[in-house]
Amino acid sequence: MFCPKCGAQCADDAVFCGSCGNSLKADAQKPAAAAQNVDVAATIKKNMNYIMVAIGAVAALLGLLIMFGVFEPSITIWGQTVSGPMSEIDGNFMGVLGNILFGLINLVIGAVGILYFLKNQMNMPYYDNFVVKFLKVKEPAFLMGVAGAVGALVQFVCYKLVDVGPTSLNVHWITWVLLVVYVVLAVVDKFVVNKK
Repeated sequence: MFCPKCGAQCADDAVFCGSCGNSLKADAQKPAAAAQNVDVAATIKKNMNYIMVAIGAVAALLGLLIMFGVFEPSITIWGQTVSGPMSEIDGNFMGVLGNILFGLINLVIGAVGILYFLKNQMNMPYYDNFVVKFLKVKEPAFLMGVAGAVGALVQFVCYKLVDVGPTSLNVHWITWVLLVVYVVLAVVDKFVVNKK
């Protein structure tokens, strides 16, 4: 360790500088704690581009799968549990609508994440030409997080509206996982990366 006052080299466990007598303990602890806080925020900020493209790619894939009912939850009709593809819930308009809406939202999230990555990594202008021009987005990760959380809640509501009489739909566990991921993304972007 070096003394911050005179620059002399001191032992790592020294309390005072042997050259000028400056107290080293308080000075050493404050910058270390501040550096740890800065390091976490800086690391997340530095890697946010990769985080966004990873979430965007997964969201785009899951958006397609959700829309086409590959992850369709089980349905209980008159005490019988049936699980399977979208054809099983053709009679439940709200369940189908929930899948389509959440799937479309995931596709938009995927496009935002991927276009933002292409802008920053390969200098491709598509993000500015489409997302910034039409959505006027300054914080894309926050937008992705909020849009995804709202999409999951829309699907929950649509499925709950089916919960009438002998028919009920249960939201697939993937929707719960996506909801948590999207909320964490929005919170981290707002309060760590773009902290005012």
